[in-house]
Amino acid sequence: MSKAIDEVVEKFGLDENDKKLKGNAPLQHEGGARMFCCTTAQNRAESMLMRTYKDKTIYAKSKVNDALLKHGDKLTISIAARATSAAPTFFPEVKFPEDKPELVFWDGGLLNNNPIDQLWYTRFELVDPKDPSPPISCVISLGTGYVSPGKAKQSWIKVVGVALKVMDFATNTNAKGKDFSRHMTHLNERDEHKDTKYIRFSPFLKEEIGLDEYLRMDDLKLIAQKTMDDPNPTNQFWINQAVDAICA
Repeated sequence: MSKAIDEVVEKFGLDENDKKLKGNAPLQHEGGARMFCCTTAQNRAESMLMRTYKDKTIYAKSKVNDALLKHGDKLTISIAARATSAAPTFFPEVKFPEDKPELVFWDGGLLNNNPIDQLWYTRFELVDPKDPSPPISCVISLGTGYVSPGKAKQSWIKVVGVALKVMDFATNTNAKGKDFSRHMTHLNERDEHKDTKYIRFSPFLKEEIGLDEYLRMDDLKLIAQKTMDDPNPTNQFWINQAVDAICA
């Protein structure tokens, strides 16, 4: 993964310095888009956001927040990309700071596989605290596909089957999306958010495609394209809603 990150930044870095540093380019860049990625501080059992921008958040006292305040300028594109992707058994954990580790990061999806709440709350970081809330025309969520829910799989050890099902629930992005959709429907009753739209696109999958099946990327692209091209009126309605909201 580190090699792939280096290749991408070397080719698409924001400036010559980024391209030269490759994956070691700083995560925070004044010329970059404001975004964040989620990771899990495994040794502190906390969620953490790695931002591409400086924020003025007054953090609550904790070892995770203290480390972020003290060493945040040492975050690189490579550290952030590996930390948010460090799924146990698939990719190695990431230690930070690298010279004297205080935090150990695992995949952010373990606590926030669909970080819609984090996105909604951090919108206030787009403006100064004294300013009004930033107007939001739309929130567009892109899912990685979902399968029909089923019963816990039979296992030669029942506990294992139940544990796998519990993990499915814990990382269920679709359920979180439905929760936020209900929340937004309620907010639409208020003048401040009467025109704000929440739109989620996540294609239906006939079968589960696991993280280890990375050679099936072409299959996933085909499924996504078929979903976008589906002439079903409901499907096209939401695509048009997204276009209208973005262009508003």
